[in-house]
Amino acid sequence: MRRRAYKVALGLAVALLVRKGAMGAQPAVSVVVGPAPVERTLVLNPGFVMTLRFDRGVSHVAVGDETVVSVRAGGWLGRDVVLSPLRVGETNMHVWAADLLTLWRVVVSDRVPRTSELVLVRFAGLPPKVEKEPAARARPGQDRLVAELRSSGIRAVFEVERTRHGVAVRYRLTNESGRSYRLAPSMAVVQVEGRSVPFTLLREVRGVEPHVLLPGDQEVGVFSIGTSGRNVRVLLPLYPDGPGKGSPVWFDPTFVGVDLLKVR
Repeated sequence: MRRRAYKVALGLAVALLVRKGAMGAQPAVSVVVGPAPVERTLVLNPGFVMTLRFDRGVSHVAVGDETVVSVRAGGWLGRDVVLSPLRVGETNMHVWAADLLTLWRVVVSDRVPRTSELVLVRFAGLPPKVEKEPAARARPGQDRLVAELRSSGIRAVFEVERTRHGVAVRYRLTNESGRSYRLAPSMAVVQVEGRSVPFTLLREVRGVEPHVLLPGDQEVGVFSIGTSGRNVRVLLPLYPDGPGKGSPVWFDPTFVGVDLLKVR
């Protein structure tokens, strides 16, 4: 009888372990991403952290709502992004690994099963160059660089100048489309020689709503960068506003030869 009772108890213990493992997430999962940004969903549960490990160094991380999840980059060879849930909710996250951008939708839920604690992110194929052709290339003694870009009905004009304190990148956005867009300054990134650098952004809103670029509205601003170099890159996103929404519109000009410009 004792042996039978022992077998029954052992069987119940094994059943409980199997059931508990089935309810939890897998220890790790692998994700393969391409050069074109595609939004992927990550689900966190309260009390559980998650690590994204990329196959290359992480240069920048931005979160839409920092009250939902805490994000820390670093770790092994600078390739890890650790997510810690703060409250139930939802936000978006952008991670730049080298010159490649990945888009993530982060959900913190106490009802939906969580994603694996370790997410291995690798890129398919060889990483593309920053740009096949720069938006503008300077000649020695030139005053400024100007580039005009158009995407999804938005016209963006960028002007780059050298200053005594570094570099100034002025922009002018004109909404020539029939829908509204929301500018997210916190998601903007400036890179000098391939490295993300701090900057100051001054905006002048010429529309009715300070955070939304309505059809026909215009906004101007300037990125003040306290360092200089030969190559300067700006990443400026606009998010569709209103019903249906959609993928963000990215303006990503690269300027070459900035060190050849006159200092103004």
